[in-house]
Amino acid sequence: RGLQLLQLAGHTVQIVSSRSLQFRITSQHADIASERPAVDVWLCYNLTAGKDESSDVILMSREYGPRIPRALVEPRQKMPFGNLALWGPAWPDDVTEMYLAQSGWG
Repeated sequence: RGLQLLQLAGHTVQIVSSRSLQFRITSQHADIASERPAVDVWLCYNLTAGKDESSDVILMSREYGPRIPRALVEPRQKMPFGNLALWGPAWPDDVTEMYLAQSGWG
């Protein structure tokens, strides 16, 4: 059902895999591929409700993924993507900065 909803809204879903599994949702509403907005969706570990609030959320890979303080991830918020809303972290800019710093881009 989720894939049908995304397709009806003009989006495609790709599975992008290098070191970890990642899904990319891309809008097909722009004529030029480089101008199409996209959202990357990763697996998250330690995100289960009831976890110790002091534990970090781990993105992408349980062993090698960046560790993000839970306070930057929760409470999750709905974020606009075209005419859809996707769940995202409480502090998306901070999560992105920490992800980039821990992956060597910071």
